[in-house]
Amino acid sequence: MKDKIAAAIVKGRYVILLAVLLLAGYFATCIGKTRINYDLNKYLSEEDGHDEEEDVRTVEGVTYYLATLTLKDCDETALVRKIRDMFAEESCFVGGAAATRLDLQEAVGREIPSVMLIALAVVLAVLLLTSHAWLEPFVLLFVLAVCIVINLGTNFIFEDVSFITFAVSAILQLALSIDYA
Repeated sequence: MKDKIAAAIVKGRYVILLAVLLLAGYFATCIGKTRINYDLNKYLSEEDGHDEEEDVRTVEGVTYYLATLTLKDCDETALVRKIRDMFAEESCFVGGAAATRLDLQEAVGREIPSVMLIALAVVLAVLLLTSHAWLEPFVLLFVLAVCIVINLGTNFIFEDVSFITFAVSAILQLALSIDYA
């Protein structure tokens, strides 16, 4: 039975290749349909943080001036940037969920591309040193890229995906696939 399946795969390799490339093309267009969740508070329970605020107020020497803003139906990122620009950083700290989301988005946006480039360079170097042919690593990386595109493109079926998951999934998939390869 295994021999028959293997023979069918080899015989239909061009059809399989075409089908996978068409799937990758379709799912590449679906990546933009994925709703990315930047609100990490969604993963916390409702009660977190309320008791701690009262504990901090009772500590001797703690003084504060707190302005609380509730943001609804607006571009939170633009609003946080505008408020930060309005005040010098020494005199005003803008915090909270919207500010944390902005900071995390910016940090991930800066760091993930460089991490991915470093990972690709290391993977390519290891594959070039351990492969039997110089073209083999490039074919393997192409296959992995197609798999990553399909993986990212299938996320649109979920309600939303955490931006951290969305950002690091390609690196994790690359690392695990290379480990198996």
